[in-house]
Amino acid sequence: MNKKKLDDYIQDPNYSGNPQCERHAKCMLVDMWDKQKFLQSEKFIKDMVFENDIDRQKYINMMILACYDEIAELQRETSWKSKKLSFGWQNKIAFDKKKVLAEGVDLFHFLMNIMLAINVTAEEFYNEYCKKVEENWKRQRDGY
Repeated sequence: MNKKKLDDYIQDPNYSGNPQCERHAKCMLVDMWDKQKFLQSEKFIKDMVFENDIDRQKYINMMILACYDEIAELQRETSWKSKKLSFGWQNKIAFDKKKVLAEGVDLFHFLMNIMLAINVTAEEFYNEYCKKVEENWKRQRDGY
């Protein structure tokens, strides 16, 4: 099996360099962002506008705690106590992709809430992600 190198992915027009794929990814992220903002605005904080910075910070802290909880749930779904991993507590090795995906989505909901609370747009998040990917590729290429 031929494994691609990081440089191959960077240069692959079907990866992030393809404008059509990039537009599609941005559209999906914007759609998720809009749905999350609508949910939060309807059920919790009208238009994600806080009365003061203390209320915003309390909300962000609550979302961070929720992220910790979702990470713990995600960890439980990925058999981290497996004997094969040498911890020796459980025999379970396989994981349920649907459950892991559901926990990942839950985690992403709370991360989006944090970004929405500080007025980060989907486009800003996507652009920052792309910059970070480039930085991480460079680090991996340079032996970081």
